[in-house]
Amino acid sequence: MESTTYSNESGKDIARTRYVWLDYSKVLCIAGVVYGHCVADVLSSYIFLFHVPIFFIISGILYRPKRYIDTLKSLFVPVLLFSLLLYPWHLYGIWNQGRGWSFETMVMEFVMGLFCYDFKVGFPIIPPFWFVMTLLVMRLISDTLTKIKIDEWWMLPLCVAVLYFSEGDDVYYDYLFLPQRALLCFPFFLFGQKLKPCLKWIIQLKWQLAVGGLIIGLVFQYFFGSFNTISCTTNIFPSFYIIPVVVSFGIFGMCIIMADWKGSLHWITVLSNGTLVILGLHELLLVVMRRLSGGWSAQFPIMEVVIVMLVLYFPIVWIQNKVPCLIGKFKSK
Repeated sequence: MESTTYSNESGKDIARTRYVWLDYSKVLCIAGVVYGHCVADVLSSYIFLFHVPIFFIISGILYRPKRYIDTLKSLFVPVLLFSLLLYPWHLYGIWNQGRGWSFETMVMEFVMGLFCYDFKVGFPIIPPFWFVMTLLVMRLISDTLTKIKIDEWWMLPLCVAVLYFSEGDDVYYDYLFLPQRALLCFPFFLFGQKLKPCLKWIIQLKWQLAVGGLIIGLVFQYFFGSFNTISCTTNIFPSFYIIPVVVSFGIFGMCIIMADWKGSLHWITVLSNGTLVILGLHELLLVVMRRLSGGWSAQFPIMEVVIVMLVLYFPIVWIQNKVPCLIGKFKSK
């Protein structure tokens, strides 16, 4: 079933080719994101080793230069629309906390929350969208470097310097949140771009990568613990880059094996296309579920993940067919 895993080796055309194993990887990782937001345990700590970096690596694999307006439409427009959709939730929070109705609480907190994922600066209605906004910054950087014909490798010294000096209180959660996170994570995005010509090699070594990558991640977690890309609370360079890449290779290998076994599944493709919907709505859905169940559902995180994915599946189908702009899809002119 080799055709289910890849159909084109060219890095130039890879963004136009449907790689089934990348769909499996995206769905597995978005389920991991939901699980990580359900409970703090050993499994969620292991997920934190790779779940953000692997999304950026996949984004790099699928990246191709676009016009600035197209990049904004595919990433910023969905963030804005989902935030407007959940704006009543923000108003409810103002009322529930008794913070008073003012231009600052009703407008400025909302606007700043789109760019600054710090409740001291703004009110990020959908905190997980920090990932999308960080990806937006990275893609704009790549679009710009492509236009002026400068290789992205020249960004690495700056990225490494930002990571090296990002420790404890030096981590920014205010106005510098997005640029700092974009520079911290850009090497993952760049690595994905440079990985395009090697995908056939990855597919051929799927078993070695699956076993080796996942086991190395477990060993690292056992001896050194986990770390989270969003917090960077400890200065662990260069493990910050090496371990997530190694575990990501393990996830890729496992997903290639699954794709070879099951082939292309419609529901996997739907969920892969709808990761923005899951990212945007799963936290609100978790809050609603726990209130309706009196907190009982929180005792069964696996069940919560399954329910979230099932409940959001049909809205994803409807959005893809009726309101594709919510997931950054626009008709080509």
